[in-house]
Amino acid sequence: MSSEGAYFEYPSAKTFATLLEVIGGVADEILMDIGPDAIQVRALDPARLSLIEVRIPSSAFTQYNVRPEGLRVGLNLSSLLKVLPKPKKGEVLKFSADEAFYSLLIEGTTPKLFRSRSIEVSAEEIPELSL
Repeated sequence: MSSEGAYFEYPSAKTFATLLEVIGGVADEILMDIGPDAIQVRALDPARLSLIEVRIPSSAFTQYNVRPEGLRVGLNLSSLLKVLPKPKKGEVLKFSADEAFYSLLIEGTTPKLFRSRSIEVSAEEIPELSL
């Protein structure tokens, strides 16, 4: 991992893919905010009726390195989920990103690498919820 971006490993590729599927049920495109302490995704559905917010602390990852100021990566989930195979139990997910590209490596008996360009997703203002 270079100082130009972010790198993390999640111990269960299957769990991480399921999380992406759940988020993809709400939003087609997301802005993944990879910070020094956590990964955060906040997304609204196209009709602006449903909100999903996910925060995964850095302690949930087996490896987690990100530049001090963090990195924002735009993902087209609808396209990614079409090509991403269902990970099997025991496979590990490795994610790396820089300003222009991101890579997903599902490491198991047969490694599967997916590399794509980061898309520009508007960081729309999502109001804070008061529950």
